Amino acid sequence: ESLLAFDRVFRIKLEDPAEKSTGWSIFRWAAADEYVLRVMQPPDFQTLVEPTAIRVFGLDGKTVQADEEFDPELQWYNYQVSGESDAVRIEVLCNPAATGMQVDYIDVPLNEAQTVAMPHAVKHVSVQCQYTDPHTSAMMQKLYFLKLMRSVQLGDTLGNFSPALHIPAEQGYCAMRQMEEGSDRDRPPQAHA
Repeated sequence: ESLLAFDRVFRIKLEDPAEKSTGWSIFRWAAADEYVLRVMQPPDFQTLVEPTAIRVFGLDGKTVQADEEFDPELQWYNYQVSGESDAVRIEVLCNPAATGMQVDYIDVPLNEAQTVAMPHAVKHVSVQCQYTDPHTSAMMQKLYFLKLMRSVQLGDTLGNFSPALHIPAEQGYCAMRQMEEGSDRDRPPQAHA
């Protein structure tokens, strides 16, 4: 039994050891039959595209723990990354029979750790192991999603961290508009005592 595709032909010959003859010694033959069997097994795609491990490391080499232990059936993992880190190393260990690997939909060398930049507080990364069947050219893959979240305290020095605040117009009031226009209708309502 194998995880890979299996396609082999077996020849089985059954021969009667008692010889038969027609009476003439030159026309002797053995009673025999030959059978040809072809055994085919498709690859176990599910197992071939499941990684054996997904690990995340800070650039200092320390392991960043996921919110869940790795289980090939789970496809979403969250990681709390140190606030000082502006990049992490992601290591995906694919099945040895896998034929390819991608990080954020880009082909990368199989089973090699990849450095991923984190310019913002949250980074979503997709990883996948791939298998292409050489006989049928069918390609299978299974996506895993990693959510990397940097822990940043408001009082911390931000360094390379670039915060971005997005408030839709319908959910906020622009204080600059009040200062520029100066009209009463642009001012927020005042509380009355």
